[in-house]
This record gives sequence, structure tokens and C-alpha cells, in this order.
Amino acid sequence: MKFKERGFAIISVSLDEDLKALQRMVALKGMTWPQIQDGKDGKLAELFNVTATPVYYLIGRDRKIGAKNIPGKKLGDAIAEAMSK
Repeated sequence: MKFKERGFAIISVSLDEDLKALQRMVALKGMTWPQIQDGKDGKLAELFNVTATPVYYLIGRDRKIGAKNIPGKKLGDAIAEAMSK
């Protein structure tokens, strides 16, 4: 990721209940960042009111949500904008 050297990190949270299905998806998509299997009734899904995926959140170093519900095609632009602040 082009922003990694500037402290940007990705963490994925899966609502998938089936660990093997999650592992297949991670391999298929070439996801090299940490994955958290939370399940559809998990605490993170509840905390962020996630009912479907994918959903994207940008969380700043101040631990505040800077952007949420970003369309996948606009994620790179949203990251670039957040990193410029």
C-alpha cells in the first residue's frame, strides 16, 4: 500500500462465521493485512452497526472516525485526502 510508510494500516473485520471460507477469501483476494473474524453477531459489528460488507471506515491516529461508508472505488481518494491533513 502506498501509504504504509506514512503510518497507514489496514485491518479487516469479517462477519463470516466459517473460518475456512474466510481463509479462502483472503487467499483469493491476496489480502496481506490482519484479518479479524468477528461473526455477524460480533462485538465489532454491533459497535459499528455493520449489517453487510464491505463497509469501510478511516480511523485517525486520534482514534476518531474520519470517514465511513466509503464506496470501494473511492477508497483510495478518501485515504489520500485523510493522509494530507
